[in-house]
Amino acid sequence: MPLRLDRLITLNLVQPARRTLQALGPGPSALGSCWRILMYHSISEEDESRSPYYVTNTCPTAFRNQMRFLAENNYRVVDLETALSSKIGNENSVVITFDDGFRDFYTTAFPVLREFGFTATMFVPTGFITGSDKRETGHFPRPSDGRGIEGEGSNSETRCSFNGRACMTWDEVRTLADEGIRFGSHTVTHPKLHGLEWAKIEAELAESKGRLEQMLGGKVTAFAYPFAYPQADPPFVEKFETLLKQVGYRCNATTRIGRADQQDDPFSLRRLPMNSFDDDLLLEAKLSGGYDWLAGPQALTKQVKRWVSLS
Repeated sequence: MPLRLDRLITLNLVQPARRTLQALGPGPSALGSCWRILMYHSISEEDESRSPYYVTNTCPTAFRNQMRFLAENNYRVVDLETALSSKIGNENSVVITFDDGFRDFYTTAFPVLREFGFTATMFVPTGFITGSDKRETGHFPRPSDGRGIEGEGSNSETRCSFNGRACMTWDEVRTLADEGIRFGSHTVTHPKLHGLEWAKIEAELAESKGRLEQMLGGKVTAFAYPFAYPQADPPFVEKFETLLKQVGYRCNATTRIGRADQQDDPFSLRRLPMNSFDDDLLLEAKLSGGYDWLAGPQALTKQVKRWVSLS
């Protein structure tokens, strides 16, 4: 395992300090006051060949070990909307989320989730989900940025790929929904929303929501922001979250690091990023709050980048 500064600080400084403070008595950040929302992307053997800080892929063995850890430690896994609507938040509750709609969720992740009796919330960019049936009407824009079409779908369906990975079909999405997996929007074409015209942003939000509701036959109220959340631009964030509410969403999962406090704005939810490097020690630290410290450096880095871009 490569040397990781975040792991070193978390396990050797933050966690020991937290345990010492807990031994002295309960503090204001008790375990029962938050949601632990895990953020996954692809579950595959693919080596991303990049810094571990930016790896989003989780190998199947590591993913199964992480789910085993949750099961053996009696964590209660619920979908995001259930957690928010019922105000669930205690030391035994975890929300598992996936972004991007990759097919390896259907083929690799879901069988593991089903084995342990877990559910998850999957956020899909609807423009990359292919296939249709008699319920499909209207026009929704397809990806036009050259990220590719792959002819490897089952039943000779054309299957889209996103970032070099095959995505699910609507038949697969519906099968998962029938098995209890919840779905939310991740826009239509997964663009960088920060900097787009507001009319285009609204179209990405509304059309993806409409497409999901049309194909699944029910309300969709959860959204996940694609790419890094622009928290260093408060005017954009305020207007964006207002737009989410107007379109009909009830929550927004972001890339902001940390556990989500029950007092937090549901339209700016923090999550805990997961990948192949999360062994039992680091996963336990993330679940218990030992990784929350990274929210500060993350916010500062974004602010510095914004200052540089405006200078």
